[in-house]
Amino acid sequence: MENVKRQVRIKNKPEFVYKLGRLAENFDCHSVDSKLLNRLSKKEVFVRIGKGKKGAPLSNFYAFDRVNTKELNRKLSIISDVESQMKNDGHLIDGLKSYNRNLWLDFSRESNAIEGVMTDLPIDLLDFRVELREKIACDPKPINKNHKEIFDKYEYYKYLLNRIKEIQDNNEVITIQGNNFSHKLSKSMIRQYIAFKYAYKSAKMDRLLHRMSDKERNKILGVEEVAKNLPKQEKKKKEEELYRQDIERRKNEFIDLIMYVNSLISGNTTTGFRRTPIYVKGANWVPPDENVVFEQMNNLAEFIVDDRKSGNLSPIERAAIFHAEFIRIHPFMDGNGRTGRIISNAILIESEMPTVSIRYKNTEKYFDAINTAVEEHDATKICTLFEKGVEQSTNKIIECMQFLRKKHKNEGKTL
Repeated sequence: MENVKRQVRIKNKPEFVYKLGRLAENFDCHSVDSKLLNRLSKKEVFVRIGKGKKGAPLSNFYAFDRVNTKELNRKLSIISDVESQMKNDGHLIDGLKSYNRNLWLDFSRESNAIEGVMTDLPIDLLDFRVELREKIACDPKPINKNHKEIFDKYEYYKYLLNRIKEIQDNNEVITIQGNNFSHKLSKSMIRQYIAFKYAYKSAKMDRLLHRMSDKERNKILGVEEVAKNLPKQEKKKKEEELYRQDIERRKNEFIDLIMYVNSLISGNTTTGFRRTPIYVKGANWVPPDENVVFEQMNNLAEFIVDDRKSGNLSPIERAAIFHAEFIRIHPFMDGNGRTGRIISNAILIESEMPTVSIRYKNTEKYFDAINTAVEEHDATKICTLFEKGVEQSTNKIIECMQFLRKKHKNEGKTL
């Protein structure tokens, strides 16, 4: 570390490099040299996952340059404007923005199969989504009279897991009829569709809860309110206590979400995080020791749900950073890539953003972006990949809007 300290004195961002140097001392699985730290010091954004203090849980950090999202923001504005206009004109657009989240997701790099289905379908994408939902998995049962979107996440997980077992035990084959062919969806693809549906519904409910007033949300969650007549100092202390309780609750729910999604992907009851070493084929890095997996996943979950730690990041940056760190930890024996991609998309969905689908043709770029983030702590490539993925999905939504407008006009399906 002496080399790092000497370099610190001559760099434009000495505090940044020094911080990276101090963080590098906490690592047991990375050798971070001074040249790498100097390169990272030129990046625009720096984030740390974990406390990074002596004796505290292990930390990780990433630096990256922000991606230019001007064009993406323009297209997202188009979607909002056109959606509003279509509603005013009486178009039936229920599910419009969610079709791409349920359909164009990467199904374990089987997206080419899905795309093949789409080109042969006699029905539009929204109808296909409805057909899949009816054949594979129903929506959750609401538990709140005033908010139908609020449901019991654990009960819904158990229902979906039982549905997977029914399909497997009865050797069911889900068939979608096209113009020229009957398309059979593999059991692996069905499980991933169900896992994504669970993540999608959970993210939508979390988005609803976060948009509620504190009073309304606390009432639903059974959280006590801050007494109005408390002295200022005590009130501030109580508010901080409630904030930490809310973060702890959300962190545990986020970890449960990860567990349940991995369980649904495999079709088996959740078994928890791995308890043995694991190696990533084709990678030059090794995931952390199994003894620190739970600790590091706690750090990651808290980083994602706590706005004080990741609130300055855009939804795309948060999703990308989560993905890189999740893959680095590799918390499960199997299904880490699929689980990571679904949870990253849940982060986007919670912020009402289009999702990312990793196409088979982009596999090499995807692995390169992950390896660069893990080996060099540079998340620029993975953030760029996610931004481009969101923009591609945005283009699909705009295409779908244009298609529906024309179809509804021809069929007279306006209110």
